[in-house]
Amino acid sequence: MLLTIFTEPQQGAEYDQLLRVATTADACGFDGFFRSDHFLKMGDVSGLPGPTDAWITLAGLARETTRIKLGTLVTSATFRLPGPLAVAVATVDRMSGGRVELGIGAGWYDTEHTSYGIPFPSTAERMGIEPSPEQQPRGGASAQRRHDDLHHVVRVFHRSRQATNSPVTVVYCGHSVATCRVGDSWLAASPAAIRA
Repeated sequence: MLLTIFTEPQQGAEYDQLLRVATTADACGFDGFFRSDHFLKMGDVSGLPGPTDAWITLAGLARETTRIKLGTLVTSATFRLPGPLAVAVATVDRMSGGRVELGIGAGWYDTEHTSYGIPFPSTAERMGIEPSPEQQPRGGASAQRRHDDLHHVVRVFHRSRQATNSPVTVVYCGHSVATCRVGDSWLAASPAAIRA
């Protein structure tokens, strides 16, 4: 059994607090430190001092820890363009000596997207689900593009791992097993998805 720490800093945590948690987890023998990738608080909390960027935070933690896996559960594919995301993940992976695990999902929090001016496509487009023939003119090209974009992120990430000879671990979060097209693992978005 692997034991990891998962944090949701958008609810109110700053880098120094995350650093203390990650270095303590590293020293105490935990297997990983994962964080959410959100820019907006959820529910009835202040969210202060404000959001932290997941990949900038993980870059810092990569240099301050020695053995724990580091990653996101999960990075929304809508937050960053695929190319820059791939470069960021590969860079943090090299900074950590090959300890990054990329968790990637389609995004779900529409209020967060609206608040930060991030486009929020339809569920089918975000999930990269192939539309039915009657929907093809409306969403086909963008759905295929999203699927290809995620593959691009994985390819760039894989190239960075060739230098460290570490296996590539990509967790893809979605609403059904059918959405797991590019990852090594699938993180269920809900218990109902497991039964699907």
